[in-house]
Amino acid sequence: MDMKTNVLNLQPQTVITKDNVSLRIDTVVYYRTITPYKLVYKLGNNLGEIRNFIAEMSYSAMRTVVGETIFQDLLEKRKHVADSI
Repeated sequence: MDMKTNVLNLQPQTVITKDNVSLRIDTVVYYRTITPYKLVYKLGNNLGEIRNFIAEMSYSAMRTVVGETIFQDLLEKRKHVADSI
């Protein structure tokens, strides 16, 4: 069981800003197993399902935050946008 922080590189996602600018955003997610016994006994150590869940959560959060923000604010407030996601 890998207990250290893992990196998941996701496929680039196309999102649209509030002012209708279309962007392709690369996503990197860092995750860590906190309760390994739940991972093994409840999910059967199926990391594929965990990665799919992480991908869906990050894509929907990214679409929500970017969709509520105008393009210029994305460039100026990248740290705030990243924290929001």
